[in-house]
Formats: sequence, structure tokens, C-alpha cells
Amino acid sequence: MGWSVAIFFKKNAASKKALKGLLKKAAMLLVVVVANQLDVVARSGGHFMRNAMIFFLIGMEGISFIENLGHMGVRVPKQI
Repeated sequence: MGWSVAIFFKKNAASKKALKGLLKKAAMLLVVVVANQLDVVARSGGHFMRNAMIFFLIGMEGISFIENLGHMGVRVPKQI
């Protein structure tokens, strides 16, 4: 979505911000892997930590997605 905003505003999409965003996504993946391994070590029989981390990241990315839509001029309700 960051690249879409950069293209929308005709900014340089191949910048340090893009690299920072890609590193952030890689870190998110790593955090999910670590949470999964914590579930394995805890032997809780479920995947609570992994699922909690995934839901948290989905929520954070959803907020970012909506903010980017607002920057691009899409009308977003005030409650959101």
C-alpha cells in the first residue's frame, strides 16, 4: 500500500522508505515464526501465541491500510 501512495503522489517509490517497509514485513514474519516456536516449546496443544500475534499484526496493518486510503483522498468514516 505504501508504494500505491508513493505512485499516487508521484513520489520516488524506490527509496529508503520502501526498504524500511520491506524490512518491517520481514520482521513481522520472523515474529510470527518466533511465536509459533513458543507454542511448540510451551506444548499447550494449541497455537494461541501464533494466532494472537497474527491477529495483532492484521489489526496493525488494517489501521495502516485505512490511513493510507485517507491520505489518497478516499473518504473514511470518522469513527475509524
